Amino acid sequence: MDSKNNITRRSALKYLGMGTLGAITIFNGVSCTKIDKDTLQNATLVVKRKCKVSEAMISLLGFGCMRFPLSDPADRTSIDVEHSTKMVDYAISKGVNFFDTA
Repeated sequence: MDSKNNITRRSALKYLGMGTLGAITIFNGVSCTKIDKDTLQNATLVVKRKCKVSEAMISLLGFGCMRFPLSDPADRTSIDVEHSTKMVDYAISKGVNFFDTA
C-alpha cells in the first residue's frame, strides 16, 4: 500500500468521531458550522440504550479494563493508577457507564 494512503488508528478514530458528531448535529437540526473546536472536544457522544431487565440506560460504548497503562513496562503488574484513574474519569465524563472488567 502506498504510504500516502496509510492512516493511523488515532486519525481513523478522530474522523469517525467527527463524522458521528456531524450526523448527530444534522439529525438534530443543528448546523455543522456552529460547532467549534472547544465544543467538539467537550461533546458527549456516547449513545445509550435502555436495559430490558433493569431499565437502566447503558452506554453502547464500553470501556475495556483489561489493559491499563503500566508504570514499568517490564513489570506487567505495575499498573499506573494515576493515569488509569484519569482515563476512567474521562470516560465517565463523556457518558460511558459500561465497564468491561472481566
